[in-house]
Amino acid sequence: LGWFTVFQMVYAFEDAAYKTPVGELSEIVRTRFGYHFLELVGRREARGEIQVAHIMVRVDDASNKSMMQSAKSTIDAVAEFLQQGEH
Repeated sequence: LGWFTVFQMVYAFEDAAYKTPVGELSEIVRTRFGYHFLELVGRREARGEIQVAHIMVRVDDASNKSMMQSAKSTIDAVAEFLQQGEH
């Protein structure tokens, strides 16, 4: 299943994952999806959350090199502005 954090799985499954020691098998868990048991192979510290933003410049004709260069120049200018600490 890979790594997961709270509220990503159904409660019973998540509860078993958090209560099972690393290297051991959980008790059998029943969820609305069926019966499960988990082998916990690792645990790691929470990595927290990250907030990101996306800036898009729309180009009506991607084959128009002039329009593409203008869009790139705009994005480069915004990136430089932000890298200098501006908001």
